[in-house]
Amino acid sequence: MFEWIRGRKWLPSALLAAILAISTGTADFFLQGWVALIISLFLTSSVVFARNLSWVSVAIFTVGSVAELLFRITPVLAGLSVAVSVAIVAWFGSVKQRRFALGAGIAAGLAVTSSACFSSDFLTSVYGIHLYDEGGRFFAFMFGSALVVTTNVTFFFLGRLTFTQYTHVGTSIDRQVVTAEQSKLNLELAEQNQRFSIARDITDLIIQRISTVLTLAQGGNYASKVDPAAGGRALERLEETAREAHLELRRLYDMLNRSQSVSSAPLGIENLDTLLLEFRQLGYSITLRHVGDQFQLSEGANLAVYRIVFEALENIRENAVIGSDIAVDFMWANDGLQVLIKDNGIEASNRQASAKNPEFVSEYTATDDLKALVEPISGVGITAMRDRAALYGGTVEAHLVPGVGFTLSAMFPMMRTLGGSSRSDK
Repeated sequence: MFEWIRGRKWLPSALLAAILAISTGTADFFLQGWVALIISLFLTSSVVFARNLSWVSVAIFTVGSVAELLFRITPVLAGLSVAVSVAIVAWFGSVKQRRFALGAGIAAGLAVTSSACFSSDFLTSVYGIHLYDEGGRFFAFMFGSALVVTTNVTFFFLGRLTFTQYTHVGTSIDRQVVTAEQSKLNLELAEQNQRFSIARDITDLIIQRISTVLTLAQGGNYASKVDPAAGGRALERLEETAREAHLELRRLYDMLNRSQSVSSAPLGIENLDTLLLEFRQLGYSITLRHVGDQFQLSEGANLAVYRIVFEALENIRENAVIGSDIAVDFMWANDGLQVLIKDNGIEASNRQASAKNPEFVSEYTATDDLKALVEPISGVGITAMRDRAALYGGTVEAHLVPGVGFTLSAMFPMMRTLGGSSRSDK
């Protein structure tokens, strides 16, 4: 759900605004007439702009609240749209925007509540609530103010909670990946602890053997001076003990070397979920998709593909702004594989610049299109990726999409033959 909302910039907000406009606008029309309907539609339109143009959203519901006061038709049920806008700004807006939105939402609500309780007979004429004295009006104002503050603060924290849930906690899939990775690490840690325990026992035995060797060497040296025959026997015993110590050292070396090889198992496509999770935590909207029937790759081919994707994503992280959309697509064919890594870093950068400066205009000409077609993208990273792909008959091409971002394509026409799991890597 979160991924769908983040992937569509205007559609979710527009749909939510339409639902609010139909439900609350209809009620306001029957309660207070056409003017209330117009103000309701104006207030609900703030929801449309809350995500991408937060300042415009705040301005809209502020002006709408002032209109309520001027036409003395307060409060309209569409005032709920203000709290919804506050929640959306709290999710997507900057610190300054979300604080200002919360303050403006509370201030507008208090002004409308004050007008309804002290400056008009609205409560009596519309809702049938009779306030006979100033004490009753004051009580109604305090109750309404508490409701306004509570609603706006609740929606504000709901927006922040949603942001925290998606960005820092992650979706259920992200948590499953973390749990699986944590279980794998716990297993490796338990195995390491067992190996350390065995290594400690073997080390104690080796120390005893070495101590015996030193004792025999000293005794043999002394005995050879007194009785040469005793020196020969001491050397035989010394050789036997040294050989036993050597065997224990060899056993310890083999065990530690096996531990190192297990802990440094090569990475592969199955590790991309963890890598993508890291990018989501950084603030990128990234997706992974497999199209076609996936076949098993050898360790070498698996590592080569992983490294190509890793290097491409690292290049995006260094050059694309936070908030960019990234797509990693695996196209599996009968014998081949194509990996596409796409981003919209240029589009996201222009969008952020436009939000900060309304006068900013992003333009590109036919010259930019021509350069994107004829000027190859080169560099150490691209060269390394091409070298890795060439090991399995593949090619790597990267090109700029003017006004959007970069696209990298890794093609392996004969991957099943050259890099399938049945092929052993030497």
